[in-house]
Amino acid sequence: MIVAMLRCRMESTDTDVDGQPEVHIRRVEQPDLPDLLRMVTALTAHYGDPARVSLDTLARDVLGDAPWLLTLVAEVGGSLVGYAASCPPAQMHFGLRRLYLQHLYVDPEVRGSGIGRRLIEASTSLARALDCDFMVVGTEPDNPAAQAVYVACGFEALPSDGSHFWKKVAPPQNADVQNS
Repeated sequence: MIVAMLRCRMESTDTDVDGQPEVHIRRVEQPDLPDLLRMVTALTAHYGDPARVSLDTLARDVLGDAPWLLTLVAEVGGSLVGYAASCPPAQMHFGLRRLYLQHLYVDPEVRGSGIGRRLIEASTSLARALDCDFMVVGTEPDNPAAQAVYVACGFEALPSDGSHFWKKVAPPQNADVQNS
């Protein structure tokens, strides 16, 4: 079922008015794994965490019939420049579904070009297609730039230290979802 939901029309390609290259947001595929590993390693290095992930564990977690992480990638000119990885926890006792945006990464060379926002928008579309009630994302408490991006994308800070945000997700409206 999750793979069928990922097949909903996530793919999008845009050319900016300023003549910027086209950005293609799509589901991760097997040939993307080396680039995805590079980006995961860069993200964890930024936070001082040693990456323990391998190509095999990435394949296990992001591909297949029931991926553990729902992963979207941003492609520009045939190269991967960013990714968003989410996982779908639930609150069974409340009958609620949520999508937790676990990782958001954009290569330093293209930061500030809107690719991160596009990945957040595509993740929100995925949450709608999965009939989620809301999304959750966390940031480091000392990362005001990321916090500002999430607020600009419609998230609201949760009452805590200001490092966790949530966003209500409207139910899908005529979602074009392909069944496998």
